[in-house]
Amino acid sequence: MESSKTLQDSFASIFEHSPIATLIVERKTDEILWVNQKFCSMFFTTSDEILYTKSIELIDYSKLKEYYKIVGKRSENPYDTYVIELKFNKASFWGEVRVQNHKNLQIATITNVTERVNAIKNLRETYQKIEEIQHNFLPHKDLNFPKLKFDYFYKALSYSSGDMFTVVPQNEICGITIADMSGHDLTASYLMAKFITFIRTSQDFRYLKEVIKNANEFLLKISDSDDFSTIFVASFSPEEMILRYLNAGHPNQLLVRKDKSFVRLKASLPLIGTFKGNIFNPILNQQNVEEVKVSSGDKIILFTDFFLAPESSDEEILLKMCVENSHLNCTELKDYILQKWFEKSSAEEIDDDATLLILEIQ
Repeated sequence: MESSKTLQDSFASIFEHSPIATLIVERKTDEILWVNQKFCSMFFTTSDEILYTKSIELIDYSKLKEYYKIVGKRSENPYDTYVIELKFNKASFWGEVRVQNHKNLQIATITNVTERVNAIKNLRETYQKIEEIQHNFLPHKDLNFPKLKFDYFYKALSYSSGDMFTVVPQNEICGITIADMSGHDLTASYLMAKFITFIRTSQDFRYLKEVIKNANEFLLKISDSDDFSTIFVASFSPEEMILRYLNAGHPNQLLVRKDKSFVRLKASLPLIGTFKGNIFNPILNQQNVEEVKVSSGDKIILFTDFFLAPESSDEEILLKMCVENSHLNCTELKDYILQKWFEKSSAEEIDDDATLLILEIQ
């Protein structure tokens, strides 16, 4: 075995000036071979007190694969990296453990990553809270609307989504919104949570132009200039059996009739959040609210761009599925679409939030 002086010199040349608390442990005996001053100062000790001791607890190299399954491997490293909760002098800390060969030894380099682990845990908790908030906005599938049933699939790319939709009863009509915020990060999900709350709680869906106008102004107020959203807003009148809608930059949504005919609910307005009112409002004023007559058995298919054909960015594949299966009810059709869609997409290919809402006219 190398002399103590040689070992310390070889490790010191690499780690001594690291700002991260680091120690080196011999793999087979768990003896501490080297420690830098950062580690010593964090734990109020000296290198002389801990060198060649076995004072690190909870290292079980035989179970590293279990840790690997939990935290994963950092592929940019030429060796496996594991994050494990350790103890030194009865004080717990999170150590990033890298096992590798060093001359005639197998050693473990342990760096204190407690701050990083806690920051990641706090970030995950924040995402999870936003996820809970967003799911609280989703309508219960067992809600009863006059002459309308619905079912949906809603899945965030990570913890929280930049997609959102709402279905709300309002003044003898049913208000419907689906929107997709730019980006997939925490900012997008935070903005969408505020945005959909504003639309759901303060807008009158009898006046769709006002809904779009106010949504644009609200998004401009709460976001940076680079943030934008596509949005489709509609109202369904069970008495008239009419769907009225406006589409601002959202993909063509679909109305598939029981007789297999269909209507594309196309965008006629620009993205919201991109243009100030003095540009957006004149465009809006020139555009009529679209309306289409519906009948029992018709289905309104609302979705975000996850469900667009990736090679052409159109809705032809989804449209074909819906037309060929127009006899299915909303839940059966949703399940069929999901089954077929995920058959052709592996988990690695999923790179967007996904929302599919199917409303069935009774």
